[in-house]
Amino acid sequence: MKRIILSLLSMFMFMTSYAAVGERVFSNLASRDDVTSVYIGKAALRIASQSMFAGKMGMAESRMQLVGAAARNLESVEIISTEKKKAFPAIKETVCDVVKKLGLEVMVEAKEPGENTVVYVCMPEDGTDNIDCLLIETHDNEDYSVVFVKGQISFSELKDGYE
Repeated sequence: MKRIILSLLSMFMFMTSYAAVGERVFSNLASRDDVTSVYIGKAALRIASQSMFAGKMGMAESRMQLVGAAARNLESVEIISTEKKKAFPAIKETVCDVVKKLGLEVMVEAKEPGENTVVYVCMPEDGTDNIDCLLIETHDNEDYSVVFVKGQISFSELKDGYE
Protein backbone atom coordinates (compact mmCIF):
# COMPACT_ATOMS: atom_id res chain seq x y z
CA MET A 1 0.00 0.00 0.00
CA LYS A 2 2.84 2.35 0.83
CA ARG A 3 4.25 1.87 -2.68
CA ILE A 4 0.90 2.93 -4.17
CA ILE A 5 0.87 6.08 -2.06
CA LEU A 6 4.48 6.86 -2.91
CA SER A 7 3.75 6.26 -6.60
CA LEU A 8 0.86 8.70 -6.45
CA LEU A 9 3.03 11.26 -4.69
CA SER A 10 5.80 10.76 -7.22
CA MET A 11 3.38 11.08 -10.12
CA PHE A 12 2.11 14.44 -8.91
CA MET A 13 5.61 15.64 -8.09
CA PHE A 14 6.86 14.47 -11.51
CA MET A 15 3.99 16.09 -13.37
CA THR A 16 5.24 19.57 -12.62
CA SER A 17 7.50 21.65 -10.47
CA TYR A 18 5.33 24.75 -10.67
CA ALA A 19 3.45 26.15 -7.69
CA ALA A 20 0.32 28.29 -7.65
CA VAL A 21 -1.63 30.24 -5.10
CA GLY A 22 -5.09 29.16 -3.99
CA GLU A 23 -7.20 28.06 -1.06
CA ARG A 24 -5.35 25.40 0.84
CA VAL A 25 -6.76 22.80 3.19
CA PHE A 26 -3.51 22.22 5.07
CA SER A 27 -2.15 25.78 5.28
CA ASN A 28 -1.87 25.48 9.08
CA LEU A 29 0.40 22.44 8.70
CA ALA A 30 2.43 23.79 5.78
CA SER A 31 3.81 26.57 7.95
CA ARG A 32 5.28 24.16 10.51
CA ASP A 33 9.05 23.62 10.56
CA ASP A 34 8.65 19.89 11.20
CA VAL A 35 6.41 19.26 8.17
CA THR A 36 7.25 19.11 4.46
CA SER A 37 4.54 20.48 2.20
CA VAL A 38 3.92 20.67 -1.54
CA TYR A 39 1.11 22.59 -3.23
CA ILE A 40 0.35 22.14 -6.93
CA GLY A 41 -2.18 24.63 -8.26
CA LYS A 42 -4.63 24.60 -11.15
CA ALA A 43 -2.27 26.35 -13.58
CA ALA A 44 0.46 23.78 -12.99
CA LEU A 45 -2.00 20.90 -13.35
CA ARG A 46 -3.30 22.38 -16.61
CA ILE A 47 0.25 22.67 -17.98
CA ALA A 48 1.01 19.12 -16.87
CA SER A 49 -2.14 17.73 -18.48
CA GLN A 50 -1.30 19.46 -21.78
CA SER A 51 2.23 18.09 -21.68
CA MET A 52 0.91 14.59 -21.07
CA PHE A 53 -1.52 14.83 -23.97
CA ALA A 54 1.40 15.81 -26.16
CA GLY A 55 3.11 12.51 -25.25
CA LYS A 56 6.33 14.24 -24.21
CA MET A 57 6.78 12.79 -20.74
CA GLY A 58 8.90 9.79 -21.73
CA MET A 59 6.47 7.23 -20.27
CA ALA A 60 3.93 4.94 -21.92
CA GLU A 61 1.93 7.48 -23.92
CA SER A 62 -1.53 6.00 -23.37
CA ARG A 63 -1.07 5.82 -19.57
CA MET A 64 0.25 9.37 -19.43
CA GLN A 65 -2.64 10.61 -21.56
CA LEU A 66 -4.97 8.96 -19.06
CA VAL A 67 -3.27 10.77 -16.18
CA GLY A 68 -3.37 13.98 -18.22
CA ALA A 69 -7.11 13.58 -18.77
CA ALA A 70 -7.63 13.19 -15.04
CA ALA A 71 -5.35 16.14 -14.23
CA ARG A 72 -7.17 18.59 -16.51
CA ASN A 73 -10.19 18.65 -14.17
CA LEU A 74 -8.21 19.05 -10.97
CA GLU A 75 -8.00 22.31 -9.08
CA SER A 76 -5.13 21.54 -6.71
CA VAL A 77 -3.04 18.89 -5.03
CA GLU A 78 -1.65 19.30 -1.51
CA ILE A 79 0.89 16.97 0.02
CA ILE A 80 1.89 17.02 3.67
CA SER A 81 4.56 14.71 5.06
CA THR A 82 6.70 14.38 8.16
CA GLU A 83 9.02 11.99 9.90
CA LYS A 84 8.82 13.97 13.15
CA LYS A 85 6.59 12.11 15.59
CA LYS A 86 5.79 15.28 17.51
CA ALA A 87 3.91 16.53 14.42
CA PHE A 88 1.74 13.37 14.12
CA PRO A 89 -1.04 14.58 16.49
CA ALA A 90 -1.40 17.93 14.69
CA ILE A 91 -1.67 16.20 11.31
CA LYS A 92 -4.21 13.68 12.63
CA GLU A 93 -6.29 16.47 14.19
CA THR A 94 -6.27 18.48 10.96
CA VAL A 95 -7.20 15.43 8.88
CA CYS A 96 -10.13 14.70 11.23
CA ASP A 97 -11.27 18.33 10.95
CA VAL A 98 -11.08 18.27 7.13
CA VAL A 99 -12.93 14.95 6.92
CA LYS A 100 -15.69 16.31 9.14
CA LYS A 101 -15.88 19.75 7.51
CA LEU A 102 -16.04 18.39 3.95
CA GLY A 103 -18.23 15.40 4.80
CA LEU A 104 -15.75 12.92 3.35
CA GLU A 105 -16.57 9.21 3.24
CA VAL A 106 -14.16 6.33 3.66
CA MET A 107 -13.61 4.73 0.27
CA VAL A 108 -10.84 2.29 1.20
CA GLU A 109 -9.10 1.48 4.45
CA ALA A 110 -6.05 -0.78 4.59
CA LYS A 111 -4.28 -1.89 7.72
CA GLU A 112 -1.02 -3.75 7.66
CA PRO A 113 1.26 -4.47 10.60
CA GLY A 114 2.59 -1.07 11.57
CA GLU A 115 0.95 0.86 8.71
CA ASN A 116 -2.51 2.34 8.17
CA THR A 117 -3.89 3.91 5.00
CA VAL A 118 -7.31 5.47 4.56
CA VAL A 119 -8.68 6.92 1.33
CA TYR A 120 -11.55 9.38 1.77
CA VAL A 121 -13.70 10.81 -1.01
CA CYS A 122 -16.34 13.47 -1.44
CA MET A 123 -19.09 12.06 -3.63
CA PRO A 124 -21.42 14.52 -5.37
CA GLU A 125 -25.10 14.44 -4.52
CA ASP A 126 -26.14 14.12 -8.19
CA GLY A 127 -25.38 10.38 -8.34
CA THR A 128 -22.64 10.64 -10.98
CA ASP A 129 -19.49 8.57 -10.76
CA ASN A 130 -17.35 11.67 -10.26
CA ILE A 131 -15.71 12.56 -7.01
CA ASP A 132 -15.10 16.16 -6.00
CA CYS A 133 -12.09 15.55 -3.79
CA LEU A 134 -9.85 12.78 -2.57
CA LEU A 135 -7.84 12.58 0.64
CA ILE A 136 -5.25 9.85 1.20
CA GLU A 137 -3.88 9.49 4.73
CA THR A 138 -1.10 7.03 5.45
CA HIS A 139 1.08 6.60 8.49
CA ASP A 140 3.30 4.15 10.30
CA ASN A 141 5.70 4.45 13.20
CA GLU A 142 8.22 6.39 11.10
CA ASP A 143 6.28 8.83 8.93
CA TYR A 144 2.90 10.43 8.30
CA SER A 145 1.74 11.56 4.85
CA VAL A 146 -1.44 13.11 3.55
CA VAL A 147 -2.42 13.86 -0.04
CA PHE A 148 -5.46 16.02 -0.78
CA VAL A 149 -6.69 16.24 -4.37
CA LYS A 150 -9.35 18.85 -5.12
CA GLY A 151 -11.33 18.77 -8.36
CA GLN A 152 -13.42 16.47 -10.49
CA ILE A 153 -12.18 12.91 -10.97
CA SER A 154 -14.31 10.71 -13.20
CA PHE A 155 -14.10 6.99 -12.47
CA SER A 156 -15.73 6.10 -15.79
CA GLU A 157 -13.15 8.21 -17.67
CA LEU A 158 -10.32 6.45 -15.86
CA LYS A 159 -11.94 3.04 -16.33
CA ASP A 160 -12.44 3.64 -20.07
CA GLY A 161 -8.78 4.52 -20.39
CA TYR A 162 -7.70 1.17 -18.96
CA GLU A 163 -9.95 -0.91 -21.18
